[in-house]
Amino acid sequence: MTIRIYLAGPDVFLRNALEIGERKKAMCMEYGFEGKFPFDASEHGKSSSTTIFQRNRDAMKSVNIGLFNLSPFRGANADVGTVFELGYMLAAGKRVFGYSSSASTYRTRVAKASNKLIEESNLVWDDDGLIVEDFNLVDNLMVCEGIMQSGGFIETMEEDGANQAERLAAFGGFRRCLQRISEIKDDLM
Repeated sequence: MTIRIYLAGPDVFLRNALEIGERKKAMCMEYGFEGKFPFDASEHGKSSSTTIFQRNRDAMKSVNIGLFNLSPFRGANADVGTVFELGYMLAAGKRVFGYSSSASTYRTRVAKASNKLIEESNLVWDDDGLIVEDFNLVDNLMVCEGIMQSGGFIETMEEDGANQAERLAAFGGFRRCLQRISEIKDDLM
């Protein structure tokens, strides 16, 4: 039986999204997996929001596991749509895994976006007076704990040297994740 993997992430917003998807699907094949990217060339840019939602929901139902690109997107956090899909698959009882092109913690990324962080009463606050999660995780605790509690893991790898598209696609972390998943392949069937 071939393990089918849903490949979620902000990659779909890149100009070369179709190429990125094909590269990731080819990398999945190298490890004996079938990758399912959220769309194919015939659908790119031509579907309604309802159609996209239904197609992605159906794809998530049809796979064995999910592999989520958690690279920071338009801020300190992972892409909100990707996180929704992660939660959807987790609620469906599927094993989920993550990877990111940023190895820094969530707190570190928020600190970079804020003027300063304030530590007070065993809490960390940003310059807007909002609490910053400080659990030494790569993203929000619900994202990271959801992955780990499903039996999954998160791979991170700084990919600063690449161009924006390559960095967001996080090929290094993606490959590391596939390698680790291949090592537990028998547990996933």
